[in-house]
Amino acid sequence: MALGGIFAYSGGAPYAVASISTVPGLKLIDESSAGTAMFRDPNLYAPHNLFAIAPSSSPSGRPGAAAGTVLLPDAQGDRGW
Repeated sequence: MALGGIFAYSGGAPYAVASISTVPGLKLIDESSAGTAMFRDPNLYAPHNLFAIAPSSSPSGRPGAAAGTVLLPDAQGDRGW
């Protein structure tokens, strides 16, 4: 049975990514394969400048018809996230 879902990430230890990729139905998206769905803000310092465009459902119920920007918080939480 496929569980589904999306795991978006940037970087990662190869053994951890390999382990996560064994989850049935899980779609892995990283910074290098996301295309325009992930981008870095040049006005912020890396690694705390990575953003993602997350699709949302439109009133018609079609996923991806509208989009919003989601900030991927850093591990230190230095912005209060």
